[in-house]
Parts: sequence; C-alpha cells; structure tokens
Amino acid sequence: MWKLFKLVYPVAVIILFIGFIAGFKHEDTLTQEESREIDRLLKAKAVAEETDAADSGEDQATEPVLTALSTEKNTVRFSYSQFEKAVVTLQSDDELWFEIIDAATEEQIDEGLWSEGEQKEWDLTDYEEVYFQLGNPAAADLKINEEPLSNDEAGYVYIQFGDEEVDDGELAASH
Repeated sequence: MWKLFKLVYPVAVIILFIGFIAGFKHEDTLTQEESREIDRLLKAKAVAEETDAADSGEDQATEPVLTALSTEKNTVRFSYSQFEKAVVTLQSDDELWFEIIDAATEEQIDEGLWSEGEQKEWDLTDYEEVYFQLGNPAAADLKINEEPLSNDEAGYVYIQFGDEEVDDGELAASH
C-alpha cells in the first residue's frame, strides 16, 4: 500500500497542479467581449481624430516658407511661398544706395540713397519676382514679413514669390 501511495501521490499532485493552472485566469486577461469593446472605442477615437484634423486643417492657415535657393558670386536668391502678404523692409546700417526692380518687366519699383538708420517697407505681394540691387550691401538689413533675409553682402538679392522655380539661365544672363 505504501508503494501504491508513493506512486499515486505525485501523480495526484501533478493533476491538481495542472487543473489549478488550467482554471486560473489572470486578472489582466481580456474576454472577447472586452476586446471587441476596446477595438470599437479605438476606431471611434481614430475617426474623431481624423475629423478634428480635417476641420483644423481647413481653418488653420499655413505658415509662409522662406527658402534660400542659392548664393553665387554677388547674387543671393530666395523663394517665398505660402503667404497672404509679402512686405519687404529695408533698413540701412550705414550709407546705402538701393534699387528695387520687377524681374519680369525690368521696371524700377523704387530707388534711394540713404544714410544710416533709414528704413522703408514695400508691399510686394503682387509681384512674381523682384530683385534688390544694393550699393554697400553690408549696410543693408532686409526682412520679409519681419523674417530676416541674409544677403551675405551680395549686391543682388532676388526674391521669388510663389511656388515656381526661377530659371538659372535667366538669372545668369541678367547679371
């Protein structure tokens, strides 16, 4: 009998242990119903976020983008896009001569000979491209909608308005 007990006892303990483990449900385990409810809530949240993003995208204006296109010899080129208004400000830090030209027509927009501290702004929203010809470019402080334009002491500063590319051949031919 003792032999039978030694043989049956470990088998009974193993069967009880396996039965206990098999019947044990961890409290973090989800039922199928709970899992379906979480999936439903996540889908509803995703739809709401997409709707909010679409609504805010319609109401939210995009920020203007200023891009430095190139610096060559005595010329720097910028592109300014996604703007409602393009106001360019020029301030002199020393004596300065300037001329602003409409690049499409080669017509002069303005010119001046300034002493230190003079400042003026121009609304250039309706132009496709303009360029500033600067005498003493180191004295020129240019900004577009309060964003500085680094002219790298170049005598010609081109500003292209909108999203179209400036033709490098036209630029090289003009200066």
